[in-house]
Amino acid sequence: MAPPLVSVVIPTYNRADTVRRSIDSVLEQSYCPIEIIVVDDGSTDATREVLQEYGDRILFIHQENGGPSVARNAGAGLASGEFIAFLDSDDTWKPAKVAWQVRLMLAGGERVPCCICNALLTDGKGGDTTSFELSDVMSDLQEGFWMNPAPVIATRFVLFNQVVIIRRDAFEKVGGFKPEIRLLEDHDLAFRLSMLGPWAFISEPLVEKHNDTHGIGVLAMHDPLVHSRAWQGVLEGFLRGPICDDPKVGSLVRRALADVKVEVRAVEMLGDSGFLGRLGARIWMFWMRKHHALRRRMPGWPRVQAFDSLPSGSLSLDASSPIPHITPQRQQN
Repeated sequence: MAPPLVSVVIPTYNRADTVRRSIDSVLEQSYCPIEIIVVDDGSTDATREVLQEYGDRILFIHQENGGPSVARNAGAGLASGEFIAFLDSDDTWKPAKVAWQVRLMLAGGERVPCCICNALLTDGKGGDTTSFELSDVMSDLQEGFWMNPAPVIATRFVLFNQVVIIRRDAFEKVGGFKPEIRLLEDHDLAFRLSMLGPWAFISEPLVEKHNDTHGIGVLAMHDPLVHSRAWQGVLEGFLRGPICDDPKVGSLVRRALADVKVEVRAVEMLGDSGFLGRLGARIWMFWMRKHHALRRRMPGWPRVQAFDSLPSGSLSLDASSPIPHITPQRQQN
């Protein structure tokens, strides 16, 4: 049986200086077949000229600026693959990423909606970490399956757009990205995907995410108020959605929402209050960080339930079944 087609969607906006390295990292994947769809979201720099250099090796479209969610949905709408992967136009993949993820997805079967890998987060100043370390989801396993993605996603951020490959039908089932969300749209999508079934995961950092560039997400990371308000909006969306019907998950989301509301108010006070107000806000935020760190060590904190294969009876793959391998093939340029 021929390996399934993977559609890679790269949204870009005024990234003429970095989009080449992103596209090239996809062209260098050991897996084949891959199609590359680049959505130029209203760039005013030389992005279009850069994309034209690739000829028929990529498909690209130019549209009026609508934001990252709109651009990714547009690319997904043009995709022909059984699997869809997303890459931002300033980040890169290691050559084995797609082959490794497809292999795990095929092993997991149709009830596994997606596969995520670890990512190296670099700020250009030597302060590197990984997304799994930052989110406290490290596992002793190099690869496997998370059986409880919903409570994990309800309590922390882990799914960057760059790290995931998604079954096309799962992406369509959850409705894709919400067009109105411009920040943390990947976390919103992750929560909806977490309701569909176990996730495949890879502990190896197969993505390099550059936090030393300029973009909506990177700039928001340096503005606590913008980031906190975006987080609040996403959590409120979780509670409004019909998919949050698990009472335990709902309780975790409500608790996270209560915390972020306090955080938003504290950050507002830092900018608007007098000396005593700012001092009180700093003390409150310090206490919240300590409290949250303590909570992550408590028995009730959701921890990743990981297995190297899916437990017998949970899915079509028996626990003793080996994970099949696909022989990597070099994509022709």
